[in-house]
Amino acid sequence: ISAIMLTIGLFTSAAAINEMLAGFSWDQSERALQIADTCVDEGVFRLKKDSTYSGGTVSVNNGSCTLTVSGSGSSRTLTSTGTLSNFTKKISATATFVTNAGGNANTVDLTHWEEI
Repeated sequence: ISAIMLTIGLFTSAAAINEMLAGFSWDQSERALQIADTCVDEGVFRLKKDSTYSGGTVSVNNGSCTLTVSGSGSSRTLTSTGTLSNFTKKISATATFVTNAGGNANTVDLTHWEEI
């Protein structure tokens, strides 16, 4: 009976450890996605100040992201890769320049966002 109880205990412990590791992986993956999203926000902010901004690398919360901005005219495609440890997430977004009716102020609207 002791051997059976020990086997059940070891099996239960192994299952708990696997669940804990899966939870950790999910958390790290989500944090990598948040980093990629933050990079898109940074790209939109920089495009508002400089319509020729083409991207770069940004350090974010113990991780980093690489942003590439492409396109011309009133539309830009932002591709962001967020990395945290061994976890990577990638986002593609479209930003559109909008000029007000007076023609004297521009904004940048995020018109599309998807995880790729």
